[in-house]
Amino acid sequence: RPSYKLFSKICSPTHRLTDLRAAHALAAYLLAALVATWPLVLGLGRDVAWDLGDSVLNMWILGWDCEQIRHMLSGDLSRLATFFDANVFYPAPLSLAFSEHLVPQAIQILPVYLVSRNLILCYNLLFLSTFALSGLGMFLLMRELTGNRAGAFVAGLLFAFAPYRLAQASHLQVLSSQWMPFTLYGFLRYFRSSPGALAPPQRRPIAPLAGATMALAVQALSCGYYLLFFTPFAVAFALWEIGRQRLWRDRAMWLQLGVAAVCAVVVIVPFVLPYAAIRGAFASRSIAETSRFAADVYSYASAVPEQRVWGRALQAMPQPEGKLFPGLVPLVLALIGLLAAVPRRGPTVIAPCTRRPRWLSWLLAVLAVGHGLAAVAALVLRRIVIELGPFV
Repeated sequence: RPSYKLFSKICSPTHRLTDLRAAHALAAYLLAALVATWPLVLGLGRDVAWDLGDSVLNMWILGWDCEQIRHMLSGDLSRLATFFDANVFYPAPLSLAFSEHLVPQAIQILPVYLVSRNLILCYNLLFLSTFALSGLGMFLLMRELTGNRAGAFVAGLLFAFAPYRLAQASHLQVLSSQWMPFTLYGFLRYFRSSPGALAPPQRRPIAPLAGATMALAVQALSCGYYLLFFTPFAVAFALWEIGRQRLWRDRAMWLQLGVAAVCAVVVIVPFVLPYAAIRGAFASRSIAETSRFAADVYSYASAVPEQRVWGRALQAMPQPEGKLFPGLVPLVLALIGLLAAVPRRGPTVIAPCTRRPRWLSWLLAVLAVGHGLAAVAALVLRRIVIELGPFV
């Protein structure tokens, strides 16, 4: 009987229509990526996207990964122990850990590599896929959150083609941010389908949680920065949803989350250990050097020079890694969203799971306004130093 219900749901016109619209969105994002990167599509097998610096480095890394995986699939499991001993800087050990390992990207492109052995083609396909998959992931997430397909499609465009991605065009690992929305989408589907205290806990679907866990692990392994930046945010998002759904006492849910966390750690840790091992053996960037190359508040008022409209006008912090202007369209839409969220008089019907205390709404509004004023003050005054005990 449960199998029949699942089969009926999958074969229902509504389910097929939903999947079809997601496929249409993916096709539209792919077309947009081809237009935005034109004429790259005319030379996928011979032209290198953006430049001949880190792009070529990442091609070498992908080639090393694919060759190692190919030998392991052929039965040479000894390659597993020497996976990070790349053919560079001999006899230094673990030389692959001098940069990103790009293993998830190599797995993505492995079939194409085995057939063509063309690293330029593999790299360009990965390059284009980061835009298309980023758009699809955000489309699914926002459609789940809002139920509005048009708004979700626009959100996918804004996320996939954010102007500050252009400054990272030679960094495939940074462009590979598509697994973030898929992670949040999986968590959202899992918690929203939780039956709560009124239904048997064994009926909670595991597939969304498994998908979120896999996406989180792949995102963490795709880019070391996102391992540090996104993982805490994903955990905070899960805790937020648990609080909204009032699931703090659901033992079955905590058990499932614990198993998912263990699985993610088991997948991620083996790839982190080589980086920890070489940190003490070789000189690495100091905190001062890291801060010098880090973005600042001024970065949000610094546009990529290649932007036709804002490239010359907004250069508050003209340095590498310091161009984070999100574009005018996202800012205008965010302002419209804030104004539309202002409470209005009159009766409103709000679902219990989305009802928010009035004091929390005002607190969030005050924090948002304060954040905006602080950003403007920093841009005008150039630097504001606040000392709070051990923190500056």
